[in-house]
Amino acid sequence: METKPKVTQKWMLCTFVSFISCFIFLLCQHDNEAGHFRAIRNAMLNVASLDDSFSPSENLEISKPARSREDEGDIIQKNNKNKCNIFEGRWVYNPMKSRYYEAPQCPFLSEQVSCQKNGRPDFDYENWSWEGHDCVIPSFNGRDMLKRLRGKRIIIVGDSLNRNQWESLACLLYSTIPPSRAHLDYSSGSYKVFKAKDYNVTVEFYWDPFLVQFDSNNAGAPKILRLETIYLLSRHWQGADIMVFNTGHWWVHLGKFKAWDLFEHKGQLIDELKLELAFEVAMRTWANWIDQNVNLTKTTVFFRSISPEHKTQNGCYNKTQPITDTSHSL
Repeated sequence: METKPKVTQKWMLCTFVSFISCFIFLLCQHDNEAGHFRAIRNAMLNVASLDDSFSPSENLEISKPARSREDEGDIIQKNNKNKCNIFEGRWVYNPMKSRYYEAPQCPFLSEQVSCQKNGRPDFDYENWSWEGHDCVIPSFNGRDMLKRLRGKRIIIVGDSLNRNQWESLACLLYSTIPPSRAHLDYSSGSYKVFKAKDYNVTVEFYWDPFLVQFDSNNAGAPKILRLETIYLLSRHWQGADIMVFNTGHWWVHLGKFKAWDLFEHKGQLIDELKLELAFEVAMRTWANWIDQNVNLTKTTVFFRSISPEHKTQNGCYNKTQPITDTSHSL
């Protein structure tokens, strides 16, 4: 594969995809963290602008391998006037909707994301589904997904938001096959894996909240965030068919929750650096790794930015249902 020193347009377009959820995040953060979040968002746009041809109005899809004809038409466009975009739509409540899985069925579902274990008395939250404005999106079918992914390897890399994504996807797939036909390893906090043996489908999670090297395990030594060094275990990412990355929340943690003591930048250890600059340098490091190590004709790469946090102190204003008021904006 030809190596490019700058960010490839196809996969960097996906950074814009996740911005549609950013306004919700702002509702769930303290004022200071929201300010840092805006800086992070601007840094993301700066990285995306490395390619002069970037345009938010273009199709938001990346490095998509060729699909066979039988795969076409899965998401149906409602009419010919408006182009189908699954990211534009609304949450719809359907009390008759059947559940995809029961939480007790998933032994690897962490307690912090199990609503029932945390005292929620109702199941109404399981009856919401996403409906595209100009698309008919089919209901999830675990066995169908396993068939489509047969022989594939998916890696999900990032912080607790992506860990939640791994848990959800693993539960959806695990509940469709006999437990004896699944391989599970979730004992480690830094690496988790689900494998469907009969389909040779592997879904892995790697804990990496910054996507660059973070040295924090040496007792008594300063915690160093190395902005120009990719995550030490990135060699294990290589060869995956689908890659899903995220970062964001750990960059805006303040005070006693700030993870690092020093930045390493341009070969020097420094105490202070503008957050948006530090984030942009880290994103360029990650982007360059993708360009140099990932064959985009074989692998599909997604990047999802900040979205609502799962442990906000104000509980997202105690909302227990999706926010449907479209007047909210950044």
